[in-house]
Amino acid sequence: VDAKITITSPSKEIPIKIVPTGKLAFGKAIKSIESSVSSVVVYGDENAVNKLEQLEVEIDVNDLKADKEYNVTLKKPSGITDLSVKTVKINVYVDNSITKEFDNISVSAENLGSGLKAQALSEADSKITVIVEGSEDVINNLDPSTIKAYVDLKKYGVGEHEIEVLVTGSDVKLTYKAKTKKVKIRITQD
Repeated sequence: VDAKITITSPSKEIPIKIVPTGKLAFGKAIKSIESSVSSVVVYGDENAVNKLEQLEVEIDVNDLKADKEYNVTLKKPSGITDLSVKTVKINVYVDNSITKEFDNISVSAENLGSGLKAQALSEADSKITVIVEGSEDVINNLDPSTIKAYVDLKKYGVGEHEIEVLVTGSDVKLTYKAKTKKVKIRITQD
């Protein structure tokens, strides 16, 4: 009797997440990280496979002053018997500037016509994340209350509108931009 047996191992493709550890040399920041592969197929115990959402790959950037290439051997998480990719090449690019996100910046309404009131349609439309770029020292000492996010309602009347978010800040050495480009606002008669 010929019997054909197929043995299958539970598998799943998950993204690779690069996690820099340590602190770069003074005045330096990571400009970008490029990886030779962005995802990996994991094989192994069904529970272990199902639990994994991403494969974290740590790279040591302590005292890093310039661009560097890392060749990293991927570690198998508990319950995983095999990985479709064994090693990954990661390039780290270093710069003098950093960006930082400031969450929960309230969006205010400006130039609203008289006799009207404006209201954000959801929590996501009333508070946004602002990305600030510049020198690490300046950003780390930045008071988030000096960041202003607003919508200019000069051209808008009663109804629901999707309006571009504008961002300004008090420090001219920094640049500010809204992570959420537009928010929904409802304008009604007061």
